[in-house]
Amino acid sequence: MPDRNLNATAQPAAAPGAPGSSPPGSAMRGRSIGAAVRLLHVLLVVSVVVPVLAFGFAAWFDWREIGKESLQTSARTVQILREHALKVFESHEFAIDQIEERIAGMDWPAIRASQELQQYLARLARRQHVLTGIALIDPDGKAAAVSTAYPAPKLDFSDRPQYTTAKAGNRNIVIGDPLAGRVTGERVVIVSRARRTPDGTFDGVVAIGISLNRFAEFYRGITSVEENSVTLARTDGVVLVREPAPTSDASKLTPNSGFMRSIRTGESVYRTVGELDGIERVHTIVPVGNFPVYVSYGLSLSGLRSMWLLDLLLFGAFSLAASAGLFSVSLLALRRVRNEQQLVEQWRDEIHRREQAESALQQTQKMDALGKLTGGVAHDFNNLLMVISGNIGLLKKKAAGVGADRQITAIEHAARNGEALTRKLLAFSRRGLAKATSIDLTPFAAKVVDLLKPSLPAEVEIAANIPPGVWYVRADASDLELSLVNVVLNARDAMSKGGAIMLSAENRILRADDPATEHLAGDFVALSVRDTGTGILPEHLPRVFEPFFTTKDVGRGTGLGLSQVYGFAKQNAGAVTIDSTPGRGTTVTIFLPRAEALAVQPAERRPAEIKKSSAVLLVEDNEDVAEAATAMLESLGCTVKHAMAAEPALTMLASGAKFDLVLSDIVMPGGLDGVELARMLRTRYPSLPVLLTTGYSTAAQKAAGEKFPILLKPYQIEELQRAIGEAVNGATVQP
Repeated sequence: MPDRNLNATAQPAAAPGAPGSSPPGSAMRGRSIGAAVRLLHVLLVVSVVVPVLAFGFAAWFDWREIGKESLQTSARTVQILREHALKVFESHEFAIDQIEERIAGMDWPAIRASQELQQYLARLARRQHVLTGIALIDPDGKAAAVSTAYPAPKLDFSDRPQYTTAKAGNRNIVIGDPLAGRVTGERVVIVSRARRTPDGTFDGVVAIGISLNRFAEFYRGITSVEENSVTLARTDGVVLVREPAPTSDASKLTPNSGFMRSIRTGESVYRTVGELDGIERVHTIVPVGNFPVYVSYGLSLSGLRSMWLLDLLLFGAFSLAASAGLFSVSLLALRRVRNEQQLVEQWRDEIHRREQAESALQQTQKMDALGKLTGGVAHDFNNLLMVISGNIGLLKKKAAGVGADRQITAIEHAARNGEALTRKLLAFSRRGLAKATSIDLTPFAAKVVDLLKPSLPAEVEIAANIPPGVWYVRADASDLELSLVNVVLNARDAMSKGGAIMLSAENRILRADDPATEHLAGDFVALSVRDTGTGILPEHLPRVFEPFFTTKDVGRGTGLGLSQVYGFAKQNAGAVTIDSTPGRGTTVTIFLPRAEALAVQPAERRPAEIKKSSAVLLVEDNEDVAEAATAMLESLGCTVKHAMAAEPALTMLASGAKFDLVLSDIVMPGGLDGVELARMLRTRYPSLPVLLTTGYSTAAQKAAGEKFPILLKPYQIEELQRAIGEAVNGATVQP
């Protein structure tokens, strides 16, 4: 073969076997190998250095992103905490104003003697769930009236800070130290304000007790991550509420604590080791309105590091795999160039590995294609197998004794293999139903409303109206709660000027021909969230459930809230709809299936025998399948009439033809499929047994959901005989 590696300048060749001689082109190969070795050494270094650098960059970037996202979450959370505390303190300041209006012009003997005033204080206390009690303290520090009893017990408040501070001249709202209430014994903090005569003389104190236990309960719902914390403290460092509870007995923060330094410097974010439990956290702190109180939300650094280390494990696995792969390939190539013979062998190994990789890729692509095509081809494929399987039994009888048993057995074996293959493909593409629990929406909706109230502005009202008799639903409780939270928060953002949100529910019986509910059929509960917000433009409605679609300003939303609702509904065998009118509000309705009690299993009944000369109406659009099914039915002693679709079958029945059984395919062309035909027959001819057959798994699931007996294609004569008997006997053949 001619040499294609020509040199630019011809060189005299050494004689073969002469000293110092080398094979033709060996010098060039030596230089090429040397260059290749140097290049491969560089690649060996790169295969280690580059993944290490990539890992380091990924680790740094991930830590920065975790910190950024955590601070954003902390900022949002601390605003919720601030709004909660501000609402509580403002409502109690307003209550003090109301009380002063009520007792204006009354002297202390009149206050002490008025039972009507005590009843007014009791009603006022009952209206606010965090209020533990109200006390009116006279200028001498004695209780003149309390919300819990009449007449007022003999209580002396002259040693309490709310009295001494007010008497000293403080005219503002005073938030006292945490203590056990003398009236209720509950852990409270006293919010009080001095009462003054028109000339400015001290005239007693109006004091209200706020339950700190209620604060702690709310904070426990916020600190869902282990070691995160919430601290509500006065500007002088006195801790009002701490969740989780501190491990030490300290009740006041030192001036050097991060909390107090932040108040002095005005910083909203600080990092410190907690004085109360010794855990290092990053805190976000905000003042609570004009009250001498700050609230802080702390993110545990150990929790953030745990998240980061988990990411590092993943990054490390990928980096190690990449580094090992590059290093192995480079080292393998280096060995190849050092040994030409080994290079050939390793080259062959590489070709083999590539063939395996290509084969694996082709297999993956094939499986993906099967997953997409299974639903479309399963029906036709099973019809072909039905023709083969249906004729095997008949062929056995006709060919008995002619020496074809081996060939018939081979055909039968091949048909069963084809049937098994089809079932596997159908199982591969089938989507299973989500597991769920039974939920009573009445207490569930009330719980969600209580959860969301503190996070809503004061001008936005929320309520639940679940009427008696609403069915239980089957769904995942945590996912349902998250879905309602997402919808309510969207509604809140659409009501910047205030409004109302209403959660309601009603029982609905859905029909399969309704596209609005994605053709769901059966008993469902429609759980609706209605708001009076700005509404959604018509051009945006078709896209509201798409992931990442949002009409909010940058940074106000991710566009994943309603897509989560849609995924939740689909996963729980339901649907979701949205109705909106610009300027009039939006209604999001989640349809969830009714939860039913476990049915008592009926006693097993022996299938009814098939009567000889039974008349069977066969509804099948495939002529080959119809011919095979007819032959099988006739071999069982039945007489058969064939209809190509549901409409001709109904015409036969309407003409007065009498049948003992209707055997119908499910998937058929025309206006009616087999399930719809079975529904109509169940209504018009309730005593006429119906047996449905199909090779399409989705169709089988649809029919099984309506309790129709089903026979999966392909089937044998014995299976057909058993299914007919059970259908006549009223039993359901499960697919």
